[in-house]
Amino acid sequence: RQELERHLSRRREYERQLADVRKELDRTRDERRQVEMDSAATQRRISHLQDELAFVEAEMRSAENDLSMLRDTGGPGSPGGGRGPAPYSTPEDERRDVLSKVRAEREMLHRDQHDIEEIRTKLDGIFKMKLDTQLKQQSLLEKQRQAEQDRGLMLTAIEAERGKLSAMRAERLKLWEERSGLEREMADITQ
Repeated sequence: RQELERHLSRRREYERQLADVRKELDRTRDERRQVEMDSAATQRRISHLQDELAFVEAEMRSAENDLSMLRDTGGPGSPGGGRGPAPYSTPEDERRDVLSKVRAEREMLHRDQHDIEEIRTKLDGIFKMKLDTQLKQQSLLEKQRQAEQDRGLMLTAIEAERGKLSAMRAERLKLWEERSGLEREMADITQ
């Protein structure tokens, strides 16, 4: 009986451990889903910034080509002498304006590159978290498998003990019936 109680106590402990492992596994799965969602959002942000960066670079090239073409077609050595009214009063004003626009574009480009680097760093951290979470999940799954295996062994042991207990009861019942029969015979003989 004490053996059976020990087995039942161990069984309860294994079931408690199994429940704990399942809770931890669920929590880890939730963390993994969150990491994957964050990773996807970060990837979309990086892609968007790269698209914006490519667009700005294309616009800069286009503006530089337009300026170059305007200079070539309307410069002082061009035939016919002109291109109509100049948009700037002096070439120095034009140069300053173009330089300020180029500086502004470069600053935007540097900011976007900096943002992309920050997002890549964040993404690397998310991938590391995901890997750690997967390793933890594997460990928890192994613990769960072990707990279920131990539980199965415990149930088998309990069934074996029940079988022994049933056999012992049957033996005691048989002995009691024999004893009762002998007592009746003795009572009959003494009468």
